[in-house]
Amino acid sequence: MRPTGTGLVVGLGGGVLAAAGLTAGLPALVGIGVAGLTLLLGAVALVLLPARLDVTRAATRTRLTVGDAVRADVTVVNAGRLPTGVFEVLDSFDREPQRITVPPLAPGARFADSYEISTRRRGVIALGPVRLERRDPLGLVRRGEPLAPALWIWVHPKIHPLKALPIGVAVDFEGEMIDRAQHGSTAFASLREYRAGDDFRQIHWRTTARVGDLVVQDRVDTTEPSTTVLLDTRAAVLSPERFEEAVAFAASVVSAAGRGGHPVTLLCSTPTDPPPVTALDRLAAAVQDGGDETGLLAMVRGTPGGGTIVVVSGEPGGLVPLLGAQRRRYARIVLVQIGDSTGTSLRSGVSIISAPTVEVAAQAYTRLGGGR
Repeated sequence: MRPTGTGLVVGLGGGVLAAAGLTAGLPALVGIGVAGLTLLLGAVALVLLPARLDVTRAATRTRLTVGDAVRADVTVVNAGRLPTGVFEVLDSFDREPQRITVPPLAPGARFADSYEISTRRRGVIALGPVRLERRDPLGLVRRGEPLAPALWIWVHPKIHPLKALPIGVAVDFEGEMIDRAQHGSTAFASLREYRAGDDFRQIHWRTTARVGDLVVQDRVDTTEPSTTVLLDTRAAVLSPERFEEAVAFAASVVSAAGRGGHPVTLLCSTPTDPPPVTALDRLAAAVQDGGDETGLLAMVRGTPGGGTIVVVSGEPGGLVPLLGAQRRRYARIVLVQIGDSTGTSLRSGVSIISAPTVEVAAQAYTRLGGGR
């Protein structure tokens, strides 16, 4: 509880007038001062009157995309035995206050209202907490108290249309298999006649002895294709504006890969409070940090290989040789650099896309996969 600006003037003025009247022996001045102090004390007594209110606030959705709007519904019930006066319910979203004026409520009466929330930036943004603000009729004193806790709204980055790259697992029968290719991931499909170039280890000798011609086993790779997306969160590599472009591109790749029903792994530095549930939640909460290339490489090495890995970073070099050293672990490595340049290239087994915006990067990524 605290006095308003008017309440401060009335309280200080009343005290000064009462003191001056006593000093000068002027009863009228004392009376005016005492009257002001009495008004202030009466205002305090009014806002201290107990009010039992049940307040609920709910959002129609808690996961949005940048630019979406959502409605918040507020319901107030007078659960006390006394009627209430006029008061305000205060809520906030992304530091923007939302005020709802509640009329007098009889015992058991109910009041409902709603307002619209607009999302203009990515992030995990608190809606609330909801507070009650009571004022006396003269506006001398106000009192606030919490009514409902904050609700987290997950604002996901905008998804841009792109075509997922063809993904799969490259199994090398003559050398080391990639990490994600599990033992037994190639399954028997059928028997057929031997053709030049077939692996002699696949000859089915029992059938060959019976029919008199070389017969080999046809096997198919049953390892489930996958996509790994690594978002570079180093503040030294991407400006805040370009980091937002990088986050949006990473979200677009995650969404496109996920639509195919295949596993998608997201690697990025993300706060864990509140805990994210999905990959898009993690991208909504992603923040830049002071990490280095060693930390990025550790994240790559800590994830099973296989399929495609897409690294979203900035233009400064250094990642190409590090990623090139991992090409035995992945069927395809793509490095997307958000910066001033535009173009595509191939170095050390790494497909490189340079683009100034997420839209340009999405078009190049689609072309890389054979789309238009």
